Amino acid sequence: MLYDVLRELRPDGVFLCASRQSPWERTTDPSPWTEFVQHAGYGVTVPLQAQFALAVGRAVDRLGARGESGGRGRAPWFVNACLPDIVNPLITALDVPVLCGIGNVAILAAFLQAATGAPDQKELKLLAHHYHLHAPHDPAEEALAWQGETALPEVGALLAAGRRVERRELNQVTGLGAATLITDLLTGAERATHLPGPAGLPGGYPVLVRDGEVSLRLPAELDREAAIAANRRASALDGAVLDGKHLTFSPAASAALRPLAPELADGFGVDRLDTACEQLAGLRARLRT
Repeated sequence: MLYDVLRELRPDGVFLCASRQSPWERTTDPSPWTEFVQHAGYGVTVPLQAQFALAVGRAVDRLGARGESGGRGRAPWFVNACLPDIVNPLITALDVPVLCGIGNVAILAAFLQAATGAPDQKELKLLAHHYHLHAPHDPAEEALAWQGETALPEVGALLAAGRRVERRELNQVTGLGAATLITDLLTGAERATHLPGPAGLPGGYPVLVRDGEVSLRLPAELDREAAIAANRRASALDGAVLDGKHLTFSPAASAALRPLAPELADGFGVDRLDTACEQLAGLRARLRT
């Protein structure tokens, strides 16, 4: 049905910002479930974040595979806004292409731009994960930043003011970033910016958006593999990390799951996403009541 709708619309791209778990539940409707997520790490919600992304991504991919392009004569792109730092690698492991996500590193890059007084992000390069929206417990796990090719010291201090902003107000930053990205994708404009999950990579990176495509623009001292490795470490701290085609939860998340949902404690194969999603939804229902 979803594919039929997309085939009729023939979109240039699809932007998904819906999942089965709201990031605001802890503030709007706190419960033992939200306490569980806070303790385990937000990555524990990956199954609930990824189910819609997989379904939509598959429909978009099918559209492109059949040559049913949008108005610009290209296969439609797919942008996933739901925990893209971890979800995008997961759906990519299931052979579903995703262009990128929004938010997270883009929010932090806006903080960094404000703190440095930079007119834009051309000279800024920030490597950061959803985990870094809050200051890490260990300063050694802080995000990494450069201005030009010069590494910036005290990144945590530069991000501190932004991290104190009430989380709901960050929607304005994310909304502007999403509108700018989609406009650039539709017009083919060029912009140096920051995005999470580009091409299904874990975490967030400095990127160049140009002619409807997204490419990395890393500093010379940091190669692609080192950047991915750093974001994988942050992903584990956030509660979950993808190892090939197996999603593994962090020790804290695994320990929290074991007495409540032991079938999920050791993670799950990505081909079992729907089953894992229903198991986690069952746990959520029990804890909410």
